[in-house]
Amino acid sequence: MKTLYLLRHGETICNRERRFYGSLESELTDQGRKQARQQRKLMESFEPEVIYTSGLKRAQETATIAFPKRELLKRDVFNEKGFGLWEGLTADEIEDRDPVNWVRWLEAPFDYCPPQAESFSDFKTRVQSGLVEILAREEATIVLVAHLGVLRLLIQNLTDPHRSFWDIEVPQGRVLVLEESLVGWREKLL
Repeated sequence: MKTLYLLRHGETICNRERRFYGSLESELTDQGRKQARQQRKLMESFEPEVIYTSGLKRAQETATIAFPKRELLKRDVFNEKGFGLWEGLTADEIEDRDPVNWVRWLEAPFDYCPPQAESFSDFKTRVQSGLVEILAREEATIVLVAHLGVLRLLIQNLTDPHRSFWDIEVPQGRVLVLEESLVGWREKLL
């Protein structure tokens, strides 16, 4: 039976400014580094066998702080969804610059693809391929340090495919644990 430790990267400058920034790089804030140190403390009594991160620096920096001196397996399949021309913009800026597409996306965020963005379907397929890789490993205790959208998809996929994507929360500075059992995956927050 496997145990997955899911960590959301620490707060970034773009988080603080409430910007869409899926594939853009954004530095961790002091608060983000503090959250990563909190995750290190939460994980100190656990010995994960393998640690994955997305290919983006914010996840890698969080993982390096949370798991110092450990090898990290970087996988782009765990990068956040790309938002195309909306990257780096706030919701108000998008609404001002691209009101028609903004309304279309708000009405159908899983079906409508913003200009030059990654479709939600492609994003989901990409993340699920990473999940298959993780679950195929021999190791029983696995960490993934990634992004909220990625973690929501993994949790939804493993716990309940009908669960609302938007209702799944993985707070920064915490660790969400998924434990495999004979009846499915159990979830708890450290």
